[in-house]
Amino acid sequence: MVTEFERQAIIDEEHLKVLSIAYWVWGGLVGAYALLMAAYFTFLGFLFSSLGQGKDAPPRELLWVFFGVAVFILVLAGTVSALQILTGFWIRQRRHRVASMVVAGFTCLSVPMGTLLGVFSFVVLLRPSVSALYARPTPRSTTAAPEPHSLETDESAHDAGPSI
Repeated sequence: MVTEFERQAIIDEEHLKVLSIAYWVWGGLVGAYALLMAAYFTFLGFLFSSLGQGKDAPPRELLWVFFGVAVFILVLAGTVSALQILTGFWIRQRRHRVASMVVAGFTCLSVPMGTLLGVFSFVVLLRPSVSALYARPTPRSTTAAPEPHSLETDESAHDAGPSI
């Protein structure tokens, strides 16, 4: 028989696992979109620069406008992508709950899928049971290196037998 507390803990763990995977996927898609849009505006800039100088040619400053837009999109969407991927790791490690909610707020601006992910993030992260999960200290890695021992301690532990 599973108690209500255990049942809620299982549900919370599963929802947090799904959220972390969704942030990894969404962050990757936003990063791919950033690269695609930066390439698009760079291509347009090169296209306008190759039209030459003439009476009907677009102004030369338009090249710099397209280059600036490409850099702006790449930096902004790249930062958002990195934050969303980091949020996936933070949710998996049960760290930075408030930062995860801030990123969820920015994710809501990506209509419609980002809005769904952001709203579901708020629904899960604002539960009292999930808040309690974040309050618990997370156990460190189980594959941690053993504590180093001094030679004096090791030799004193072996009373019998000569040391080589």
